[in-house]
Amino acid sequence: MPWAGGQMTGETVDVSEAGMRALVDGWGLPPDPGTHLPISLTLDEVVLDLRGEVVWHAVRGAQWLMAMRFDDVPEKVADRLRRRVFEALRAERALNGR
Repeated sequence: MPWAGGQMTGETVDVSEAGMRALVDGWGLPPDPGTHLPISLTLDEVVLDLRGEVVWHAVRGAQWLMAMRFDDVPEKVADRLRRRVFEALRAERALNGR
């Protein structure tokens, strides 16, 4: 995500077709809730270009935990995100023996 003249990078903590929580390397002040940003999300080696709105953030030292809601997700991208969510749920169930 572009921010303050650079690129924020990080990893998703949770992702769905509606949005994500991500732990990003931050600097300066984090974006305020309501800020709209372009997002490049790499999912299974495929880069998804999305737009999102910051819902909230929590500063954790040099990192920020950010919750973002995705805006106007194209149907093909939403399908790919849903598949990823269901794959993660199946893997979690398999780990827990269900």
